[in-house]
Amino acid sequence: MQRFYFNAQIGETLVADLAGEPLSDAEQAWQASHAVVTAMMREPRTRDTLLESSLIVTDEEGEIVFHLPFAEFDPEALLPEQASAA
Repeated sequence: MQRFYFNAQIGETLVADLAGEPLSDAEQAWQASHAVVTAMMREPRTRDTLLESSLIVTDEEGEIVFHLPFAEFDPEALLPEQASAA
């Protein structure tokens, strides 16, 4: 198992994941990061702030595995109940 760290860059502030998550590989880290971003983008009170934020996933050596901008997630697509009400 490898340990991956899910750090949030929110504006100028980096919220570091100090514990990390043991996962089998980068693909599993990618899937976990999508779940995290999706859950965070569902929160209407913070969605606008998060649109300019990113999730930066690093490995045990501190190397960036991938960088996931929250803006790549369409908040409307994440809220099917709103789409059906339109």
